[in-house]
Amino acid sequence: MAYRHIQTEEADGILLIALNAPAQRNALSLGMRAELAEAIAQGRDDPKVRALVLTGRGGAFCAGGDLKSLQEGTDRAIATRRRIQGLHSWFADFVDFPKPVVVAADGPCAGAGFSLAMAGDAIICTPRAWFCQVFGRIGVIPDMASLYLLPRRIGLAAARNLILTARRMKPDEALSLGLVSQIVSTDKLESAARDVAIRLADAAGDGFAVGKLALNHAFERAPFHDSALPRPTGQSPFTPEGSKMPDLKIRNDGNVTRITIDRLDKSNALSADMMEQITDIVRDIGGAPGENALIIDAVGDRGFSAGADISELRGGREGLERQEEVILALSEAMETCPALIITVLHGYAKGGGTIFPCLSDVVIAREDLSVSYPEIQFRMYPFLLHAALTRRIPSALAWQLCATGRALGAEEAFRLGLVTEVLPKDGFREMAEERLGEYIDIRASLALGREFAEKAGALPFGEQMKLAGSMMHHNFAAPGVDEAIEHHRARLSSKAKQN
Repeated sequence: MAYRHIQTEEADGILLIALNAPAQRNALSLGMRAELAEAIAQGRDDPKVRALVLTGRGGAFCAGGDLKSLQEGTDRAIATRRRIQGLHSWFADFVDFPKPVVVAADGPCAGAGFSLAMAGDAIICTPRAWFCQVFGRIGVIPDMASLYLLPRRIGLAAARNLILTARRMKPDEALSLGLVSQIVSTDKLESAARDVAIRLADAAGDGFAVGKLALNHAFERAPFHDSALPRPTGQSPFTPEGSKMPDLKIRNDGNVTRITIDRLDKSNALSADMMEQITDIVRDIGGAPGENALIIDAVGDRGFSAGADISELRGGREGLERQEEVILALSEAMETCPALIITVLHGYAKGGGTIFPCLSDVVIAREDLSVSYPEIQFRMYPFLLHAALTRRIPSALAWQLCATGRALGAEEAFRLGLVTEVLPKDGFREMAEERLGEYIDIRASLALGREFAEKAGALPFGEQMKLAGSMMHHNFAAPGVDEAIEHHRARLSSKAKQN
């Protein structure tokens, strides 16, 4: 079909849609919006189209809404409202587009154009691209789902900064925040976007559309609690003396349970049976929040865990489905466990092995840590691991790691909040044991902090402060608080006398 405001081209199952109003820097006029909605719908319904690439012509992606066209008409308020409602009706479907979407951005991505870019599963840009929540400069609140999409892509704090300042964000900052996945030269932009689209299309299976929809609305759902999986039946294989499986060492010292992965011949890879037993152990830990503690670590010097045991995939889809089931069950068990969970990481943590740090309260890491998600190499997208990862870092960064398979180092993991603290390689075990003892000693206080974070996450700031005030008295009821205060007072008094 011939269009006036956009261009389309299909090759190798990839539909390219290019905004084509360079004189207006591809601003979204009413005509362009209508054509864009039609082209997107055709790409969705055409079985030959496996992925979509969205770009702009003339050195710009999209400068936002075409203000001139938006002001046309006699009753501007009513007309504008109708136009916005019409825009949202198709844009919501585009955000949940059931096939991979790659955005290739050059030049400005401003206002509604910024929102349009965020509908992509991956954003690739050039060095001259820039991103701006320009709404504040013209005295309006962000529209076209910016208030919804931006915090989910880069986190609330970074989104707040961009929206309230209406400043321009350069490509390097967008890359560091995970908004864009790579920066390429202008002449390679379109080909790079096509390559990514092909790779995603090849990896996308039957569950892609459902997984994408679930991720887009992950913050509106209770994590891991919508599983219909039955709980394992029968007695737990866990006893205080040890484990029925030689690949796990279990120790129970009163209020502290320790699970040590011991499978060096398989790089500490986790079999489905191992994960099922760990799930049973975690579910058996009761008590009040913070009364007990769970430590998860691994033997050896090379790495924590190579992830799920890929040898089980020889059983075909049945083996893969069982692994997914036990990972989901383990995630649910850890998420609902009342104990303080601490994971100690060294070397590498890959794929399924990352479920532990993602869902732990405290993560102690050795300085050589490498966290990665290699599933994409097998043309599989790790939906469950992505969901777990977003408990600690922004969804856009989780997407970047899962889509590229790149490794995350210890210092970067620390900056992102995935890791609580990083310890030197020399003497790591001794220092980690010392820190474990300190965290276990304050586990009741940390449990209060965890409870506050869980309750406050969805509340406005004012309500968060009220909740904090109502929980303050719990601090003084925590075990050892009076003794710690007296010890501190005595130390201050001693210092005063010395001075």
